[in-house]
Amino acid sequence: MPLSLGRNALPHTAASVARPARRKRLGPRSLAVLAAMLALAIFAFSMLAGPGGGETVAYRVWNSNSAADENPAVVFASSPGEWEQMWVRTGRAAPPFDDRRTIGVGIFLGERDGRRHIQVVGAAQRGQRIVVTYEEVLDATPLAPRAAAAPEAQKSTAAPTPASDDRSAPWAIIRVERVDLPISIEQRVRD
Repeated sequence: MPLSLGRNALPHTAASVARPARRKRLGPRSLAVLAAMLALAIFAFSMLAGPGGGETVAYRVWNSNSAADENPAVVFASSPGEWEQMWVRTGRAAPPFDDRRTIGVGIFLGERDGRRHIQVVGAAQRGQRIVVTYEEVLDATPLAPRAAAAPEAQKSTAAPTPASDDRSAPWAIIRVERVDLPISIEQRVRD
């Protein structure tokens, strides 16, 4: 007597039995490697993107540690007249300025103890603004003592030199390629 499999039963053959595909699970080591690769990719991208992230913006910097005006200020220039006024604070002649292509940013820290200067770290677009990042740096080299001036030189119309060699008035002027976005200034402080 033949064996009946029933109305809904199919004979069990290798072709008729299909098991669902199993997903391979990542082990702890694989997950750690994947996380490290992701972290490295994020770090590399952030380095390419400029200071603090974002797209780098072209700029030019002038700086010194002896401003003619020793009052602290942040000044913006979007016209040749404002650019000229910004340079008056430095005691130097203003370089050319094209208000259709550039914007000026002046950072004047005021009088400080020690010989200091401003180091511009960069300018980058972050979201809907341009961020100019700078650091205030204390120069490691001590100031050389000033020699006594000759009697003829004392009659000069030049601005008098400060009485103290251990003071400075650092400034930086940054000419940023014009982008129609607001500009922010950010100071990076080292530990």
